[in-house]
Amino acid sequence: MLSLRLCSHLPAARPMAPVPFSPSFRVWMSTRTSFSSSRSKTSHRSGGPRRPVDKFFRISSHASLGARMALEQARLNAAEHAAALRTNLEQAATTAAKQAELAAKKGHLTARIAISQGKQRSSFFEWYCSKLESHPLATKSITTAGVGAMGDILAQATLSSGPYSPRRTASMATTGLFLSGPSMHAWYGLLNSRFGGRTVGRIAQRIALDQGLFTPFFTPVSLVVIMGLQGQSDVFTRVGNILWPTVSASWMCWVPAQTINFAVVPASFQVLFVNAISLFWSMYVASATSG
Repeated sequence: MLSLRLCSHLPAARPMAPVPFSPSFRVWMSTRTSFSSSRSKTSHRSGGPRRPVDKFFRISSHASLGARMALEQARLNAAEHAAALRTNLEQAATTAAKQAELAAKKGHLTARIAISQGKQRSSFFEWYCSKLESHPLATKSITTAGVGAMGDILAQATLSSGPYSPRRTASMATTGLFLSGPSMHAWYGLLNSRFGGRTVGRIAQRIALDQGLFTPFFTPVSLVVIMGLQGQSDVFTRVGNILWPTVSASWMCWVPAQTINFAVVPASFQVLFVNAISLFWSMYVASATSG
């Protein structure tokens, strides 16, 4: 009775607040509860509880199977990438080989064309040299006629304002064929036979004779023939008017040209060298003698 009385004087006990659990503890508890329920269900089905080792092996087998499937997929992907890369490399190599083959064919064709052109030029030069040896007078005369005609055509195209005159071109070609070509052939043959050699004295003698004797005589004769073939009137009067300017221009042009000709060019090609310079000299003469 005393104890009851003492207890009645004690304050009433307050209810205890629930202890808060951490989230991890709650997850562990829920997992354990679900595991216990699954074990109980399994034990009821199979007749006994399943050991944790069996569950471990089951999980390990699933993980191993997944890893093997992932490795197999990675191997397949790597094989596909390797095949695609090999295909691209083969295509690039094939394209490069075709381009190299085309470039080689093009280069070979270009080389063949260049060789063919070189052979043609070489064969033409050899043919011209053979004609100079077999028919020197005819070859030099025909060459001089062609150069004179070409020089007149260029002069009419660039220096003349009137219509083209075929008669004027024919007069230049005729003068070269029957006068200039044969005269130069005979004159240079005489100079080389009497005053041949490559010394400075011999070259000076030939230049002095050529420009001091041949040019003053040949220039008025050629002017008279050209103007006469063109059918101009008062030929001698016009030749007298243009003779000195023409001879002066001839000395300015032909003294340095003949120095190179007598010093360097072989005797058989000296007329050809003169014809090359005459292409421009003929333009001057054609312009000076035009009516």
